[in-house]
Amino acid sequence: MSITTGKLTFIGFIDIFFCGLMEMIVMLFPVRAFYEGRQSQRHGRVAFITNVLELHPLPEAKSRGELPVLFLESTKSPKEFAEGLVKDVHQYNGFNLILADISSKSMVYLSNRPKGEPAVIQEVSPGLHVLSNAKLDSPWHKVQRLGLNLKDLLGKYGESEIPVKEVLEKLMRDKVKADKSRLPGICSIDWEFNLSSIFVEIDTPLGCYGTRSTAALTIRAGGEVSFYEIYLEKGVWKESTVNYRIPKQN
Repeated sequence: MSITTGKLTFIGFIDIFFCGLMEMIVMLFPVRAFYEGRQSQRHGRVAFITNVLELHPLPEAKSRGELPVLFLESTKSPKEFAEGLVKDVHQYNGFNLILADISSKSMVYLSNRPKGEPAVIQEVSPGLHVLSNAKLDSPWHKVQRLGLNLKDLLGKYGESEIPVKEVLEKLMRDKVKADKSRLPGICSIDWEFNLSSIFVEIDTPLGCYGTRSTAALTIRAGGEVSFYEIYLEKGVWKESTVNYRIPKQN
């Protein structure tokens, strides 16, 4: 997703979930730039990945977390990188990968699911898109709710400056769960129900499972970038902001 309001391009949100020592990146709203913790690429290349919700993942599969890093380290365009990866996608468990280059205004979505079918490579059109743990813009409760809520807020602010912290709080702290009849039916109903809200907070035998980090990335027309994050550290919510500028291309 890339939304332009006045001179501000609103890139999106990130949510990170955790359970005990296990950690998985779960993106709820593109386009968000995030990989391997809190790193972002400062030359206008953006990449992030989500796992696909499915049963019986392959224990010997390669790590999906390496894919965004490989793109950020490469010089290939998003489409070239995706096309070069297609032959190897069967080596990974289910994933959704977003690759973007801000300077060339190009963005590509790559997925290796459904299993047994050819990999999907799709150019992402300008506008509002939402990604969770199924395909891009799948009609899941949290996907549709987040998209509609953001659209309402964008209508409210119009061409004015978007207060990123306020928008982040309103959108990403939403604990409204889906009706059980609307769940995808991949895992147990109770587990899917607990995961169906935008903000997740569950007590499990292994400890607390839920949202541990949410971030927003914005890019202005002049190349000024702001990465704002609120994150959980030792039971305390903290916040940080990183600002920088994307160098102009010669």
